[in-house]
Amino acid sequence: MPTFIRAVAVFLIFVLAPAAFGQNWHGYVVAGAGSLDRKLISHAAVGGEVLFGKGFGAGAEIGVIAGHTSFAAFSVNGYYHIANPNNNRKLDSFITGGYTEAADLFSTAHIGNVGAGLNYWFVRHFGVRAEFRDFVSGGGQAPVFRGGITFR
Repeated sequence: MPTFIRAVAVFLIFVLAPAAFGQNWHGYVVAGAGSLDRKLISHAAVGGEVLFGKGFGAGAEIGVIAGHTSFAAFSVNGYYHIANPNNNRKLDSFITGGYTEAADLFSTAHIGNVGAGLNYWFVRHFGVRAEFRDFVSGGGQAPVFRGGITFR
């Protein structure tokens, strides 16, 4: 089975299954800019996350990274949502890390990613998301700043 089809299948399981069974989940759409080999890149992705309780969660996203070369990117991550000492339900900060598979027409790269960010919920079901994500491989790094919307 081609890698892209596997990525879409896993993404749909992570995002749609929790919604169908009423678990605590949220989705997001983000876009941003960063650097790869000292050249400007842009990144856009759509993803989702399932929260298991006590701050821990898992998620998946699929997107595109465009610059001097362009490729599709699929990530599977673990999340930890940091408890807010003021019990402010509007602010939700997190750290994340996981695996990313990036592919163009000719090759595939298996890389890690780490990041941190926050969701700010305007109302119960809609908010904004700001995040720093660093894609790391043996060949270098691609730090990206992303922002977008989040929903549940």
